[in-house]
Amino acid sequence: MQKKRAAAIKQEWGDKPCKHPALAKEYDLGKRTGSYVCTQCGTTFTFREKAEMFGVRSPEAEPSHSGGYMKKKSTREIPDFSRKPSRPKAGGIPNAVPQAKSRTVNVSAPRPKPQATSAKSGQRGK
Repeated sequence: MQKKRAAAIKQEWGDKPCKHPALAKEYDLGKRTGSYVCTQCGTTFTFREKAEMFGVRSPEAEPSHSGGYMKKKSTREIPDFSRKPSRPKAGGIPNAVPQAKSRTVNVSAPRPKPQATSAKSGQRGK
């Protein structure tokens, strides 16, 4: 709601009491001011005042979402999926260096990359 319109509503409303049923964001020259305005009486509230008025409500005043009794969620335990070893480690001497496994590895020099020549560069498929 524009600040100018809120001032006009406030002047029309006067000093009558208001329960402030709905609040709207306040704008001035197209930009947010950070305040809120009651749409019925035009009173301006800060964010903190709005939170104090509407943020904390008694639980008995709020109806449940389903309209009935909502049962408590299950209390079963959630399984622990943290990383665990799949099998126990073999017994042995603690802090011993394991024996190296012998592997045969074929080592060959890498293939050389083909070099582009100036005559062939840019000529694909010819």
